[in-house]
Amino acid sequence: MRTAPSAAVRYDVGMRVFALAAVLGVVAALAGCSPFGPATIPAARFDYNQTIARSWDEQLLLNLVRLRYRDTPQFLQIGSVLARYSRVAGADAGVAVGADGTSRTAFPAGVNVAFEETPTITYVPLQGEEFTRHLLRPIGVQPLFLLARSGWSIERLLRCCVQQINGLPNAPSCAGPTPTAAPDTAAFRALAKALRALQVEGVLGSLVDGVDDTVATPGAPPPRFLLGNDDPRVADLRRMMALDGSCREFPVETGLGAGSGCSIVLQTRSLLGVMFFLSLGVEAPERDLALGLVTTTLDAAGQPYDWKELVGDLLRVRHADERPPTAYVAVPFRGSWWYIDDADLDSKSTFFLLTWLFNLQASNAQAIGPMLTVGAGR
Repeated sequence: MRTAPSAAVRYDVGMRVFALAAVLGVVAALAGCSPFGPATIPAARFDYNQTIARSWDEQLLLNLVRLRYRDTPQFLQIGSVLARYSRVAGADAGVAVGADGTSRTAFPAGVNVAFEETPTITYVPLQGEEFTRHLLRPIGVQPLFLLARSGWSIERLLRCCVQQINGLPNAPSCAGPTPTAAPDTAAFRALAKALRALQVEGVLGSLVDGVDDTVATPGAPPPRFLLGNDDPRVADLRRMMALDGSCREFPVETGLGAGSGCSIVLQTRSLLGVMFFLSLGVEAPERDLALGLVTTTLDAAGQPYDWKELVGDLLRVRHADERPPTAYVAVPFRGSWWYIDDADLDSKSTFFLLTWLFNLQASNAQAIGPMLTVGAGR
């Protein structure tokens, strides 16, 4: 005959049931009332922002190194990032009563709440006819002058983005794969440096007119240089560009050659040309040069040319066996780590400029190609 539980046991069981109900109530409250969604925004937005920006820098650097080795560059755009959050709450509890109806055991109970994030990321290859046209389209004159007016160094802009001014060449052979003969850019660099000196002194802005109107109004006339005063530095500019001394205003035209003497003829590089030019700042290891993996350029004396003489103050991409702790951005490629040092402010400025130029030239291109959607669950 089975013995009925004592009053103490019934009380103990009742308390355990009450405790279990309380635990489940807490779980329900956690599952339904906590402002989980809004609380995820600050951290998640910051993390995704940081990661996307870093991955874009790494992709751009990788493509510069690829161009140095004459490998095909490839751009993969992040089409969308969809992050889905869920909360899973649960509880466990148990009641143990001795067979004799008198023994008591500890009451095990627990609450667990888990937060899950399941991001879905879409990648779109940038390729096709339209994107290629954007890569090969010459950079506009007006955006360059607007960037100079907004504070960017006119010297950096001209050396990176312009092939020649009034017949003064700026290494046009470097807008493609690494040339075998070193270019002569002395005259062009002297002009760019003279314009930069005027910019630093605050004089350049008064010598260039029509920038804002050109950018704001489609079809507006191009910028023009106002070189009519008797400042010796302005006279030097006219001399460097072989300008007619009887003219005072010089509209900027796009094309080749020296022009008529009363205009400034400027030929800009394409975005791909800028990338090829800056890829000369990738310092290849001696072993790769010896193996012929990278073009060896010769100077006028027939000696190996050091590209640091031309682009070293614009961009330096160094290499190491392991990822340097001082790297601003670094990527592995061909058995080495390629990086821009965090303290190399000139290189970081030029790299930043290249990012803006890419956004300016290619951001509106329609991606053509298969989309890859990845569920990046944690």
